[in-house]
Amino acid sequence: MLLMRSRCFARVVVSACVVVGAVGCGSESDGDPATGSGPPTTDGDSATGSGPQTTDGDGDVRVGVMTAALARTPVESVGDGVAYLITIADLDAVAGATGHDRASGAADEAAWARSLAFPDSAVPVLPFDLLGRSMIDGEGLEQAYGFALSDVDTFVEVAAPPIKTAVLSGDLTLAPAAAPTGIDGVVTFGEGDDHAPNPDAMSPVNPIGIPVRAAQRDGSTILTTSTDAAGAWLAGGAALADDEALAALAGALDTAGAISAVIERGSFLRPLGADRTAPPSDITVPTPTGIVPFDVVAVGWTGDAETPIVVVYSFPNAAAASDSVAGLEAAYAERSTVFDQPIPDVVELVSIEASGSTVVALLRPAAGFGASEIAGMLNRRDAPFGY
Repeated sequence: MLLMRSRCFARVVVSACVVVGAVGCGSESDGDPATGSGPPTTDGDSATGSGPQTTDGDGDVRVGVMTAALARTPVESVGDGVAYLITIADLDAVAGATGHDRASGAADEAAWARSLAFPDSAVPVLPFDLLGRSMIDGEGLEQAYGFALSDVDTFVEVAAPPIKTAVLSGDLTLAPAAAPTGIDGVVTFGEGDDHAPNPDAMSPVNPIGIPVRAAQRDGSTILTTSTDAAGAWLAGGAALADDEALAALAGALDTAGAISAVIERGSFLRPLGADRTAPPSDITVPTPTGIVPFDVVAVGWTGDAETPIVVVYSFPNAAAASDSVAGLEAAYAERSTVFDQPIPDVVELVSIEASGSTVVALLRPAAGFGASEIAGMLNRRDAPFGY
């Protein structure tokens, strides 16, 4: 399991759809009313993590991008719920902010995808297996499932091996090759049991041919290797936004204006190589590092010139969060990466504070480093991401 998860995150970094550009802070009238991106007008409920809300041109209230994404994602996508990765991106906001216009057809799709894949981006977008390979083969997604990445408005993708799930918003049409599954409204690309390789279903975006189930409702589309996840999602079952810790992290990301993010749940016990799938620690007092053990972290990117990176930590309670601020601040200010590089030489801490059961850090890259470096630090369990 650990090896699978490590490879999964490595693919995330290597095949990341990284979008160059920045989103200005703007005034309260800025933002995209079609997507709900832009500055919040209310703070939301910090206790429940319901997230900030935006108001569009018609005065309608919209939930933040991150909170809305989790609300569309079924709990079945995370399996046993102990260890998994989530990536979220508002491609409308990113494309609009960076000037990378949507591809106008299949001939432009590969070029558009490549235009997003720059390692020095201010707004990294990190798709996993179901979507990530479209960064390499721009037309592969359309050939496999009937729509292109440039047709997608927002996406949330979950990697909880062996389960892989993506929920996409946008006007998407599924390819006619999809076959019924026996569950009303759920179709499949490829035959066979869940997670079973099928050579007859191999494609550029699905190299070992694992069957992918799909369904559509309310302007969203799900692709998943789990029949249960597809059926539960179609029936409107419980969502990841119902998880208190995830909801709090999403709310903090929305408050900071993140338009792309990665969330990881698992063990953050150092050193590198420790079992990341271990159950969360039951310790609720600071370790020798001055940090209470945490089991969920979010890294988001805003595109803002002053604070382009936001990191959110989830703790067992508000006291644990408050007790960990000094230890986390010291980790950013005084410690080094696994490569013995002083962390202040890689990323600069702008501010850090506790908010309920979370700690929110705003950062910017140090000279010579891109905003995506923080994802590598998370993957390596560098000092700010371990205890």
